[in-house]
This record gives sequence, C-alpha cells and structure tokens, in this order.
Amino acid sequence: MFEELAAMQIPQDKNPLGRVTASAGLAFQDKSCLLTGEELYTKADKALYKAKENGRNRWVIADRDDMA
Repeated sequence: MFEELAAMQIPQDKNPLGRVTASAGLAFQDKSCLLTGEELYTKADKALYKAKENGRNRWVIADRDDMA
C-alpha cells in the first residue's frame, strides 16, 4: 500500500515530502493477552503517533507492553 501510494505522487503542499503519504499504527492480541476494544484502539493509536514521529510514511506495530 505504501509503495503504491508513493508511486501515485499525489501533490500535498502541507507535507514536508510534497506529496500524500500514509502512516499506520497496528495492534494485535493473542490468547495470552486479551484486551478490550478500547485498549486495543489505544495501543494502535499510540503506534500511529510513533510512526508519524519517526518520519511519517511508515507503519509501527504496538509493543506488547505499550498500554495507556
């Protein structure tokens, strides 16, 4: 997805790269760590902001212990 979006070169004046980019935060759970929907959302949201802080146009997977 990121490569396809970059190849489209959609102009975006407010982005330092001058084009539209995407950032994503991913969170997951397994049988050993059951989370509520709100906890899972919070983990994904924190991962999204880490992706943006690390230069945008990337994805970050939430740490297992990264709880709000």
